[in-house]
Amino acid sequence: MDQNLTWNFRGIGIAIGAVIFLIGSLFFPPTRYIWDLIDQNLFLLINSWIATNPLSQNIVAILNYKRFDWVHDLVFLTFFIIYVKNAPREKRLYRIAQVLFAVLLAALVILYINKTLLSTTYRINRDSPSLYFPNCTRLSEKVTWLFVKDYSRCSFPADHGTTACLFIGVIHILMGARAGLFATLYALFFVSPRLIVGAHWLTDILVGSASIAILALAIGYCTPLAELFAQKFTKTTLVKKPHVE
Repeated sequence: MDQNLTWNFRGIGIAIGAVIFLIGSLFFPPTRYIWDLIDQNLFLLINSWIATNPLSQNIVAILNYKRFDWVHDLVFLTFFIIYVKNAPREKRLYRIAQVLFAVLLAALVILYINKTLLSTTYRINRDSPSLYFPNCTRLSEKVTWLFVKDYSRCSFPADHGTTACLFIGVIHILMGARAGLFATLYALFFVSPRLIVGAHWLTDILVGSASIAILALAIGYCTPLAELFAQKFTKTTLVKKPHVE
């Protein structure tokens, strides 16, 4: 079970470089122009899907409803259950520890980075697409039987986007590329309602959320932190577990 508690300096360097590239691309005029074109044209395209069809409006409203996140949580949990169940019996406790670390990492990032540091302390003011385009379809005006949040004054970065990016990264790390592909496809479904209604730009996710997730994953998995947590949790639990003859 024990593994070397090593530092992956190459991975840390790649992560820092990727974040510098992503954030820098929003400030470098030529690439910012390209991002703006992608942001605006994508929103106008997908927002048109809910312009006139009541069925699509109600479906997107339900998917965008806050309590529907419970369904997403169950799907995320299913990935982790499969990961633990597929392990040999003697490895399952170790994998449970890995899952707990991933959940704690995501919770800490969302709470202290997104909701505290960037939403309160260093608030980034950026109007969402629904505020930028006054003539777009506002789903909150079309669907009145359910609360639909379709705007934001500080859309950068996206909380759901950060969750999705962390989920993709963790599944790739723990379960490999094949499971990571399925996680990526589900993550696209997870964030799509926010993009369709205009609560977030694509760059809120691909630049803002992705940058946060990349740094968090580098801290967690390119340092001994994740492995140390898993080993300590496993050893502590085994010590406390009563011995049965």
